[in-house]
Amino acid sequence: MTVEDVNGDGQVNVLFNTHAATGVTNLANDGGKVYDVPSLEGEDDDITKADISEDVSTLLDAGEYDVEVRSGEDASDDSQGVGTLVLEERNTTSLASWTAPSGTTLDDTDDVYEAISNNNVTQDNGIAYGDLAVHQIQASGLYGAIEADGDATDVAFYDVADTGAFNFSVEQVDPGANRDPYSLILNETNTDVFADEENDTYFIVYDTDDSDIDTTERSIENDHTLEANFTVAEDEGNLADDRQTVLDEYDLVEGEHSLGEPVNVSASATQTISGETTVAPGTELSLRVRSSGDTQPSFLKTATVYVTENNTFSGTFDFSEQEVGDTFEVTVRNGPADSVSVDGNVVEGGAATETAMTETDAPDTAT
Repeated sequence: MTVEDVNGDGQVNVLFNTHAATGVTNLANDGGKVYDVPSLEGEDDDITKADISEDVSTLLDAGEYDVEVRSGEDASDDSQGVGTLVLEERNTTSLASWTAPSGTTLDDTDDVYEAISNNNVTQDNGIAYGDLAVHQIQASGLYGAIEADGDATDVAFYDVADTGAFNFSVEQVDPGANRDPYSLILNETNTDVFADEENDTYFIVYDTDDSDIDTTERSIENDHTLEANFTVAEDEGNLADDRQTVLDEYDLVEGEHSLGEPVNVSASATQTISGETTVAPGTELSLRVRSSGDTQPSFLKTATVYVTENNTFSGTFDFSEQEVGDTFEVTVRNGPADSVSVDGNVVEGGAATETAMTETDAPDTAT
């Protein structure tokens, strides 16, 4: 391979796709899918000539390979520098399930990591029906095949899967007597795939109530348990000598908000009203406190709150202008759950209290 230091900085970085080199007998002078140079801020360096003197029908073995470099275009000249290319065994490490609030927009891998750092994508094995399911695959040695496909990451991921090299699936667990489990029909039109090739990590994201997701049997409903499966096939695509599988189960739960009833506050400022929910951490909720009964003067207080990583929420309200004996109604809404309302009282002393939890009267199955 001959490269040109176009920008004159005295060095050229070369990318070598070990997967794309498999089965190649003729190579374009620009390196084709096997060799490339990274894009730079200024002028890009250039590959002016490339060739493969000995083709291989399977992936290169793990090991150490000598690399030589010389100036000029005469390959018979003595090398002026030597190095070592180390290829490691690939492996399939883990599969984990995360969730994100309904309506979350994730455009790239940076968005995913930012959402994780902000607790807007959280690891969870109980995902509310209507929230996003985010599957994190950790497996090395896949990116060469995905990159060689030449398409967008989500399209390329499923293109490679279609070759049989690997497969990602989500299937129902324990469907009940005399029933077959259903599988989700996932593809590039109803999922997003984000690749972090430097850390051998891939995120597959889908909306649990997306109407574009079909199933092989029946329909997705809350209270179902699903199992995500990522398998690298034996020999297919030359990615593994033995079948490699990682699994993770998660429950689709009904989105529900709950508040203590009654909610008791004192006639003072900074009174906290809190509750619990099954929807994803990071979900924006609306808390509304409205006077009820014969309370005069009437009042209305609102707060925007966010679900914490512990699936709780709380809002602070000023009741300093209210009197003991005043009554009110607290309503929480938003997220993939029905709104719920409970009664409250202004009492002597003390902060907001929580007693028996009152849940929404949501239907048993999602529609």
